[in-house]
Amino acid sequence: GPPLVRAARGSGRSSLTHSRQRCLRVPPLLSYHPTTCQLLRAPSAACQVHVAFHGCEQTVWDIGERFPLETGYNRWAAANDMIVLYPQARRTAVNPKGCWDWWGYTGLDFASKLGVQMQAVHRMVEHLA
Repeated sequence: GPPLVRAARGSGRSSLTHSRQRCLRVPPLLSYHPTTCQLLRAPSAACQVHVAFHGCEQTVWDIGERFPLETGYNRWAAANDMIVLYPQARRTAVNPKGCWDWWGYTGLDFASKLGVQMQAVHRMVEHLA
């Protein structure tokens, strides 16, 4: 597969990038940009975005970058000219294992696009544009 290196967008190399932007409860923003998507003036116009949600106890604080580096999404994205977004759920008192909300700890709208986490992820996708 393509090399995975830390690089600024537009450097001509595939990269895993970090952004410390605060988006409600789900920072930081990790994303993978294949070379072809980096070289485009408006990458989201030509390169689709895939959102890869980690499992419980699989945040960057738990296992480092193993989820984005070892799941195979980046190889798949490079072969298909796609950007992969790796949002991170936070551990809290009501979410001690760092899970994405599948039982309602963020509120009654957790399973809809009105949910706090889904709104945050939507903003992250827009940020990639």
